[in-house]
Amino acid sequence: MDRVTKLKRIHRGDDGYTDLGEARVWKGSAAIELLGTIDELVASIGLAKCFLPTNLAELATEIQSQLMSICAAIATGRYESVKQLTSRIEEETKRLWETNKLSFHFVKPGPPPGAAALHLARTICRRAERWAWRAAAEGAIPRDVAIALNRVSDLLYTMSLVVEKEGRE
Repeated sequence: MDRVTKLKRIHRGDDGYTDLGEARVWKGSAAIELLGTIDELVASIGLAKCFLPTNLAELATEIQSQLMSICAAIATGRYESVKQLTSRIEEETKRLWETNKLSFHFVKPGPPPGAAALHLARTICRRAERWAWRAAAEGAIPRDVAIALNRVSDLLYTMSLVVEKEGRE
């Protein structure tokens, strides 16, 4: 491929469309907004990891990997693994609730920094979930993606409670 052809390929997105699987998709579509919001979520979890104890930082890394798998599923149209991811997230959330003897309560995000960063990630995840429901309503993705993101936000909330509790002890 010559240099000019490579440059044309690099600048293919200048028309407001991008490749998603085999299709050209408008960059303002719900599916593309969803991918961008998940990207933002993965970055925000990376920030949260800077303030988390090792065990939760490792879990946060696993969540990032799961989110990237969801992005790959959206990009390829292969969603077989999404339900398995949801089950894994549910198991981990339940484990954290039980081992830390947590109780649900509404929170005002703030100190400690790890908890506040997890709450920021949780709110970004909720936005991603809303985009996923829009994309599902448009027929671009299955509902399983929105359900998985809902469970991720639950896990991020749970992790924030663990950090808050450890900060009080």
